[in-house]
Amino acid sequence: MTTQISAKSNAPGIFRSTVISNRKLNPNCFLMRLMLEETKTASLPAASAGQFVMLRLSNSVFPFLPRPFGIMQVHKSKPFGACIYDILYQIAGTGTRFMSTLKPGYVMQAFGPLGNGFTINTGVNTHVIIAGGIGIAGVFMLVRELSKKQDANNTIHLFYGAKTARDAVLLKELKKFKINTLLSTDDGSAGQKGFVTDIYRNFSAKIKGKRTVQVYACGPDVMLNEVMNVAKNYSHLCQISLDRRMACGIGVCRGCVCKTKSPDKSPEFMYSTVCKDGPVFDMNSLTNTKNEV
Repeated sequence: MTTQISAKSNAPGIFRSTVISNRKLNPNCFLMRLMLEETKTASLPAASAGQFVMLRLSNSVFPFLPRPFGIMQVHKSKPFGACIYDILYQIAGTGTRFMSTLKPGYVMQAFGPLGNGFTINTGVNTHVIIAGGIGIAGVFMLVRELSKKQDANNTIHLFYGAKTARDAVLLKELKKFKINTLLSTDDGSAGQKGFVTDIYRNFSAKIKGKRTVQVYACGPDVMLNEVMNVAKNYSHLCQISLDRRMACGIGVCRGCVCKTKSPDKSPEFMYSTVCKDGPVFDMNSLTNTKNEV
């Protein structure tokens, strides 16, 4: 049995979003807080973990296309009042570099919430959340919701990997959820030296045959590929959040497709859009014998 994080209707809408703050967490990573004027038809407060918004950064020609950003957290407000939400981003090109310069009061157009988010599986007794780098933003709401369900029969684990200690952000915020959190860094400057998938593999070996496990993962493709390998080896259920370049956010341009298994196995595979059919997919729906995302 499974249950969605949010049971409310969250059909997407177009809203004006005003920057409240744009905090620099490290040289390339920023935490932006935005406010939108909520209306009776707005649905962003009902967004679930793993969904995203398309932000049009400017009304001018540059940047021309909107950018997709995962909804890290929604701050609930009074009915039909202002809604505040957070996005975590890193500088990856001209668009996000421009975004890093934005000051409080700057107004952008937001379209969302979009896509299919994570689904909490109530039929297991162990939940493992795996985040790599900026992928921590995609699972932040999931960590918050699952932490409320932790008891003697349900254990929650967060495995978080980053390149260096500087890249491991939001640790103070995550500590408030009081769940078992293990950190790894590539260079050993914080937590365990190595990859976050090493932590997951060792954990899986220790509990083999003792617990039913649901994995939720968000991060770079190389991490996701290895997570799927381990999950399959130990017969874990696994949900994967893919990150792709997007232009429309609603599956029209089909610029973000990935191969998924065909329901009737004829043809062998089909192309699904990450923005509309995902970004979260069940591991078993992704196709490729090499587990390539």
